[in-house]
Amino acid sequence: MTGVLLIFFAAGLVAHGVHEFIEVDWIPPVIQHVWNINPFLDEKSTLGQMLAALFGYNGDPSLTEIAAYLAYFGAILSGLRRLAQNENAP
Repeated sequence: MTGVLLIFFAAGLVAHGVHEFIEVDWIPPVIQHVWNINPFLDEKSTLGQMLAALFGYNGDPSLTEIAAYLAYFGAILSGLRRLAQNENAP
């Protein structure tokens, strides 16, 4: 369980880092706001701030942030799958 939480924490750090690079125009946002769920769960609320600090929550992410989050998960899952295959090899 701890390992899974650490993966989510790290994915949030990656997405937040990409968000900061977008703000300084080092990375293009592709689509500025893919969705906006801030009316339901505002990132400035207590729960939103806690989710942002732990998991990189953003109520209105850009497509680049979403792609970075998913690419991180893809890379981690691929690495874990390779490790499992290597352990099961004769």
